[in-house]
Amino acid sequence: MTYQTYLFSCLYKLYDQDFNEQTYDEQYYNIDYLYAEFLLSTFNVGTIGEYECMTMYLNDKFNKN
Repeated sequence: MTYQTYLFSCLYKLYDQDFNEQTYDEQYYNIDYLYAEFLLSTFNVGTIGEYECMTMYLNDKFNKN
């Protein structure tokens, strides 16, 4: 696990209660896929910090109806 996937995992737990309630093994298994979705998103840009990109992505993902 890299620092980036760890950071994304910690942030993801704040937005997704189901993910937060998964066992550590399940979170570890699932985070690579979830992080890859972020990497492919339009929110992953090099002109602003990665933390800001991640929070913008998660805000957009979880505030949609």
